[in-house]
Amino acid sequence: MNFIEDKLCRFRVRIFAEDPFSELWIEMKKFRDAGVSSLELLAFLSNSRSLCDDLPTDGRILALMDIVAGKCASDLAIWPQEAVT
Repeated sequence: MNFIEDKLCRFRVRIFAEDPFSELWIEMKKFRDAGVSSLELLAFLSNSRSLCDDLPTDGRILALMDIVAGKCASDLAIWPQEAVT
């Protein structure tokens, strides 16, 4: 497992543990700065949805996916240059 994969696995644990949304947003910015593309993070989050078994966690993942895709307020956008439709 490489460094980014390890960080993503830890990020999944934080999502499922209901870490504050603001901390998850900061973590996603760190992924961007480390070179993770919006498409890679969307694929990761989509896979995470298949692993969750409760609606609140699924909702959190969907909200994070909206931010990654640029479907959010401009001040929350992380990958504005890569906006995904």
